[in-house]
Amino acid sequence: MNENAFYIPVGNGTDVSLLKWLQRAEIPVHTLIKNKETQLRANFPFSSDEKYSIAAMEIDGKVRVYLKGAPEEVLKKCAQKFHANGEQV
Repeated sequence: MNENAFYIPVGNGTDVSLLKWLQRAEIPVHTLIKNKETQLRANFPFSSDEKYSIAAMEIDGKVRVYLKGAPEEVLKKCAQKFHANGEQV
């Protein structure tokens, strides 16, 4: 945070862009980050070999797993795929 108590995001370009977008929408980013820290159950940082990262979060009593990375690697992990019209492919 800077001297005006404004959070200045750094790190991954995608994450920084999303945080800045939330800030422009006047979303309290610092609160979201604090909540994330208390909800995080497991974290596998980005691996340049695997080309993805994974985070498991507990939200409202349910654990959700988020995978972020190279599209060709993420798609390999999918059990189902859907067409733009919602039809399962």
